[in-house]
Amino acid sequence: MKKDGFIIRRALSLLMSVALLTAACSSGAIAVMDENASDEQPHSMTVANYNRITGETTYREIDLRPYQESAEQKDQATRVVQACLPDSYTAADEQLSEQNQEAKGISSWNTVDNVNAFPYSAVVTFCVSYQGDLTAYTATGFIVGPDVVLTAAHVLFGSKAGVVVDDVTIYRHQNSGTLDTTKLEPWVTCYYPSNYPTTYSKNEDWAIVIMQNNLQAMCGCFGFGTAESISNKSVSLSGYPTDMKYRQKYATGGTMDSSGDYRMKHDYEPYQGHSGSPLYDSDYIVWGIHTTSDSLLVRASGIRLHRELFDMIVENVDAGRLKYGYTS
Repeated sequence: MKKDGFIIRRALSLLMSVALLTAACSSGAIAVMDENASDEQPHSMTVANYNRITGETTYREIDLRPYQESAEQKDQATRVVQACLPDSYTAADEQLSEQNQEAKGISSWNTVDNVNAFPYSAVVTFCVSYQGDLTAYTATGFIVGPDVVLTAAHVLFGSKAGVVVDDVTIYRHQNSGTLDTTKLEPWVTCYYPSNYPTTYSKNEDWAIVIMQNNLQAMCGCFGFGTAESISNKSVSLSGYPTDMKYRQKYATGGTMDSSGDYRMKHDYEPYQGHSGSPLYDSDYIVWGIHTTSDSLLVRASGIRLHRELFDMIVENVDAGRLKYGYTS
């Protein structure tokens, strides 16, 4: 999102790529590419819950040892929550979605024809402003439950010391050069690893945002899955590059692989603003959250939906389904 953090493209020279190897997450703010950092899980994790209404933050400790023991015993089965269409979806809408999903390869990014068509309807725009900066930047999130949106933590908190996020607003169904403020959707709380705002660790770069309204009814929601290991999974990526002025861009035909307990890598070359984008398969199941851009030497990467994160998402999705009366 910051101008000094534009994405390092493969076209840059080797010398420049090496010099900037520690820079550039796709949202534009600087993120440390600590590729040599340990990806092993600690025994516990503290999750913070920030309430935007009251300004209060509470904390919850999660014991990770049961997850670790299960993984060591190789009994960690693949688990999936299915995608949901918008409540009022029609056959014509479904046909349009199938047309929009046509694979065009990852050599070019395509602009979504109609953001009312699923799954693009379930991708939302984050508009982010920084302290001392008059420019508004975009990032991406996606709906996974009635009032649950996933994104990267650095979208909400920045990704280096001294970068202060002043405000974050979320919009649905954006796809024009002008922001449609009638589609502003208020958010209430967010969950994130408590260490992230001080360490900016790439392994903790995720956030679960709880919205004020039922977005699933209007937009539908992605499914999401977790697995012990992911290898060469075919995925698409959709999001809101800053330079496209609120127009959603997508690409299909890419692949992703799991990389350690927390991370996954993929072969897209995302742009500034794609941070928080879903990496999803042909069944609209999300397996990862894009967070970090590629360079000449390092593949683009993000957070995989590891099991403890998966369980926290399920917990919040179930709460939303109960709140809004979904029974199946």
